[in-house]
Amino acid sequence: AIKNLGDGTVKILSGTVKTFGKYVIAGQGTIIIGNEDDEVGAGPDVNGIIEVSADVYVHSGQITSKETAISSDKNITITGGTITGGKYGVSTTSGTLTIGNNDDTVSTTAPSITGPVGGIKVGDNATLDFYDGIITGPTDNSIEGNVTNTPNGYNVQKTNDGTNQTAILVSSNYVEYNGDTIIKYYSTLQEAFTGAVSGNTIKPLKDLTDESTADIELAEGKNVILDLNGFKILTAQRIENSGTLEIKDSVGNGI
Repeated sequence: AIKNLGDGTVKILSGTVKTFGKYVIAGQGTIIIGNEDDEVGAGPDVNGIIEVSADVYVHSGQITSKETAISSDKNITITGGTITGGKYGVSTTSGTLTIGNNDDTVSTTAPSITGPVGGIKVGDNATLDFYDGIITGPTDNSIEGNVTNTPNGYNVQKTNDGTNQTAILVSSNYVEYNGDTIIKYYSTLQEAFTGAVSGNTIKPLKDLTDESTADIELAEGKNVILDLNGFKILTAQRIENSGTLEIKDSVGNGI
């Protein structure tokens, strides 16, 4: 095990580091796991608990633990790698937890963070910036706490499969509601008409120009409310309705 003192820096760039005790890394300072330019699947193998009061950077590699894999009350930045905890994947009580890079691309596969109690736990005094990756936890608890920032035009999509819940980022122009509960985000109106559960409401999130090259269809037997939500939807295509389509504007000024 490694105990980092004061302002010291620990860099684990390759190889295997494990502990026969509880903690693989403890202490303060700065912890760096992997290289920023490592390819997916590369990097070190770290086995044990990283519990520190330090800034932590994870660029690549695999981190596994029988408890929470990474916990810190300082800033944690995870841009790559696979983190698997026996409790939470990552936990922070304060500081900023940043997942991914806020750039022009959004990955839904890396970094990967998993925990059977929760993928990520974010304290009330912490900030979560979610820009890339996939977070997995038990049903309804992929992310415990609030997401503060996401890439422009994206929202967090949480999906339950009966055992686990995954959280990824999806391009979001429309949102499906069941009452006041958000069900799913969609990129196009056709995707929303196809994916929405009959009886639910679809709302645009901003003024939109739908660039569909084919007519937009609502299937027979489907009952959908399109609530303009105060926004404008422009399209050069027809909406072909074979079900029940109710169009309203709960806010006003929508077209």
